Amino acid sequence: MFYKDVGAGIVSKIDEQIIKIVYTDAYEIEKHHAKEIADAFYDACEGKPAYCLTDMQGQYNAFTAEAQKYLSNEAPVIRKKLVLASAIVVDNLANRLIAKFFITFYKPAYPAKVFKSNEEGLAWLNELKEKKAKK
Repeated sequence: MFYKDVGAGIVSKIDEQIIKIVYTDAYEIEKHHAKEIADAFYDACEGKPAYCLTDMQGQYNAFTAEAQKYLSNEAPVIRKKLVLASAIVVDNLANRLIAKFFITFYKPAYPAKVFKSNEEGLAWLNELKEKKAKK
């Protein structure tokens, strides 16, 4: 399975269609970090559309405006529609606010939703996969 540590986070494959991102704790994510994460996502999905599970549990991160803008609409994986949806898992108020702000203000080019556990996030992503498979 795919596993890549890019300093600002770890990108790995859960299955052929779900890529997991775990950001490094107490890190300010700048645009160059976002590019590294997006590039690793591309490598993990092998250029095919995939779902994203972003696990921020136990983390206290800050994302610059440039990084958020890049991850919402500018990254090549976004422009090529390789991110089908993103489940963002948080367990603290600070990251919940960041995630909600990201979704509301930057309006990502893919469905994004905040969850309290990996299980809830994965259930949503698997539900989306099933709906897509039925089409």
